[in-house]
Amino acid sequence: PARFSIQGSVTFMSSAQINSVRNILDENGSNQGVCIDMSRVTMIDASGAEQIIELANALRLRNCRFVIQGLS
Repeated sequence: PARFSIQGSVTFMSSAQINSVRNILDENGSNQGVCIDMSRVTMIDASGAEQIIELANALRLRNCRFVIQGLS
């Protein structure tokens, strides 16, 4: 699977980080699966969670498996 790492705070201000993951996946067009490593995320707010959910839903529509790793 494709593996991406997100770090720091995940808020409305981190939308560029989430969008870059989405853009890379769109360019590759792969359905091999995606693992998002969030072990270095220090804080996530409601808008950050919504961005992750939107990414997961977009991947689900492509029949692509989606795994979040490292949340505590």
